[in-house]
Amino acid sequence: MDTKRYKAVILDMGGVLLPSHFQHYSKEEWNKISTILLSEEFIPKFHAFEVGEISLEEFHPMFQECYYKHHGVHLKRELDTMRHHIIPGRPESTVIPIWYPVLKKLREEGYIIAVLTNNYWIDKAKTGKTTPLDEKHFDAIFESCKLGMRKPNPNIYQHVLNELKIVPEEAIFIDDVVQNLEGASRLGITTIHCTHVDKTIDALEEILKISLNDKNN
Repeated sequence: MDTKRYKAVILDMGGVLLPSHFQHYSKEEWNKISTILLSEEFIPKFHAFEVGEISLEEFHPMFQECYYKHHGVHLKRELDTMRHHIIPGRPESTVIPIWYPVLKKLREEGYIIAVLTNNYWIDKAKTGKTTPLDEKHFDAIFESCKLGMRKPNPNIYQHVLNELKIVPEEAIFIDDVVQNLEGASRLGITTIHCTHVDKTIDALEEILKISLNDKNN
């Protein structure tokens, strides 16, 4: 494999750079949440939420109503968890530390570093902060709520490629959701499924044939 062909590494935010939302819930709680988010009646609302048509202020009452309808209780922590991901210093919003030397090394090696995340507006005015990321570590940050489309829509990957001025074969995309990886892969983008950050970095090292993390330090 010609590693020189790669020009960019594109990373998801939650579940890759940041801890995944589901880590803040018990398995039972997360299964109940997923049941709602993926239900036929709620999918259109979730889609509208992540493409920026509605904000968290509007989405949350809809979610609570549907959750109560299915489970007979309100999920009180969900709103706080979804708000807290933009507040620096909180566990939900803290980049997993091992990524910082990796990102630094990648940039030193000349790779473009971008973020592609399915994200949402907090406020109805759609003017507030939407990520806790420090932009100095990234060449570009792409958010579904600001683009009007979400993963795994192939158009969002193509938009990112166009903005970065690269072709699919020059990109590596890292995500924790298989469906999102499949959407990117269909365009010809090399993908890595992030199930654990250490293993993900190992996989990235294997593809690029460079050392990204000094495990002796």
